[in-house]
Amino acid sequence: MAPLELKTITMGAFFYHNAILWERHGFTYFKGGKMMERIHREFQPGGLLYQKLDDSTPFRKKGMEKTVRGRSWAIHDGVLVEAFDEEWESPKMYKMLGKNYTVNTFPGQIY
Repeated sequence: MAPLELKTITMGAFFYHNAILWERHGFTYFKGGKMMERIHREFQPGGLLYQKLDDSTPFRKKGMEKTVRGRSWAIHDGVLVEAFDEEWESPKMYKMLGKNYTVNTFPGQIY
C-alpha cells in the first residue's frame, strides 16, 4: 500500500469549540480567524457578547465566557445573532503536515 503523500489537511470547524480544539492541534485559519478574534474580544468584560450572558437561559449563565464550552453553548444559543446580526459561520482551517501553527484565539482558555 502506497502512502497518501498528503501535505495539507483542511477542515471546517462546525462549532466554536471545534475551532479551539483544532487550534490546539496546530491548525490555523483560511477563513474565520478574524471572527474568532472578535468573539474573544467581545466575551471580555464590557463586550457585546459578555453583556448577552444575562442568565436568561441555561446557556447564557454569567461566567460562561471563561470556558470554551460555555462560549460555544452561548453562541449556539444565539448571542452572535443578537449582538452582531450574524450567524455562526464555520471557520475553514488547515494544517501543513510537519508544521504546527501557534494560533490561540482564546488565551488562558479553560475547556
